[in-house]
Amino acid sequence: MANPSLAYARSSSIPRSLRHVAPHSALEDAAHLASFLRNVVDDMLSREVGELPSDDSALGLSLCFDLLLDKINIAGGELSFPLSGLPHEQELPPLWNPKGEDAHE
Repeated sequence: MANPSLAYARSSSIPRSLRHVAPHSALEDAAHLASFLRNVVDDMLSREVGELPSDDSALGLSLCFDLLLDKINIAGGELSFPLSGLPHEQELPPLWNPKGEDAHE
């Protein structure tokens, strides 16, 4: 269950790829990722037969798909995640602070 005090969190405590400043921004990010992945996969499929992507490319694609799914789950409310980037940024609690006693997960 989500901690209600974490509806917003300090940007510096959130990974750049998961920073969202408005409820709809996660869905917009997901649409951009989907478009990028469509183009990358299309480029890979248009290669000559037998030419497969490198292991690094395959791992990168897998990570992109994971990020896309995370953003879709955040936008759909299935994954609770705080917004960030508000004007009173420094007053917000961190999402995670390994040195503090009030660390959040």
